[in-house]
Amino acid sequence: TCYTWRPTMKTFLVKNVQHFDVHVNLTGPNVKVLSKELKLIRDSLVKVIVLNCAERFVEQVFKEAKDYGLMEKSFVWIVTDVAATKLEEISKKDPDSLTYR
Repeated sequence: TCYTWRPTMKTFLVKNVQHFDVHVNLTGPNVKVLSKELKLIRDSLVKVIVLNCAERFVEQVFKEAKDYGLMEKSFVWIVTDVAATKLEEISKKDPDSLTYR
């Protein structure tokens, strides 16, 4: 899928879209779904990841992403305001919790 962004008229190729439904929490089978999707993202060689999720899932998504190496400097995350606010809270509590080293 290609998207054109005006006014520069640059075309961006969306290489991979991963979408998964989690209705209640990220435990049990839902963690497996999250892990599977993050692994697909990692294996697709995509370097820009756009995250739009409920605040209650942000910490778990990023912890799982860290486990899959998606928090390395070679990846760029674009997140919604809700996710950005939650990430700021997490990093204040434990600055190293989401940093890949």
